[in-house]
Formats: sequence, structure tokens, C-alpha cells
Amino acid sequence: MNLKHLTTYNKETIFHRLNKFKTLNLLLKKKKLVFFDVGANEGQSIFQYKKLLNYKKLNVHSCEPNFEIFKELINYKETLDKKQKNQIELNNVAVSDVNTNIL
Repeated sequence: MNLKHLTTYNKETIFHRLNKFKTLNLLLKKKKLVFFDVGANEGQSIFQYKKLLNYKKLNVHSCEPNFEIFKELINYKETLDKKQKNQIELNNVAVSDVNTNIL
């Protein structure tokens, strides 16, 4: 997985993201959270949350409909430690407000 693009954000975006993670960390001190990563791609969001959040109170459900990309997501999950793997559920599905099959 190529994570170079994670460091190319401008200063304003980095500041926004850090505040978001600071808020989530505050919530995690009080509650267990479930994070839905819709359009998970290769796991960039998992990478960010793994580094910035307390995993003992966070479960991540990652959804990626493209099977070729989903395989990369599986490979990334395999690089995590056992505790983190147990808190991440991978789903090879699309998420929509419409219940239909797409060919």
C-alpha cells in the first residue's frame, strides 16, 4: 500500500484532521465507538486511526466493493497486530441508500 499521499495535505487540512482526532480521543475516554469506513480503499483511514486513536475502545467496519482493492485491504490488515486485527471487520460490499444488486 502506498501511503505517501497521506503526508501531502496542506496545513489547514492537517489542522482540521488533528482536531477531529482530538475530539474522537475525548469521546473514546467515555464510550466505545464504532467507526464505519465506507469506501475503505486500501486502508488509509485505518492507518490514520491506528496511529491516532486508542484501539481498546474502537471498532472499525471497513467496506470496499471493488474486490481487487479489497484484496489490498486484506493484505494491510494482515500487517496489524492481533489486537488491532480483532477490532477491524472487513466487508467486500458497497454501502448505499438503495437496496439493489449492481452487476
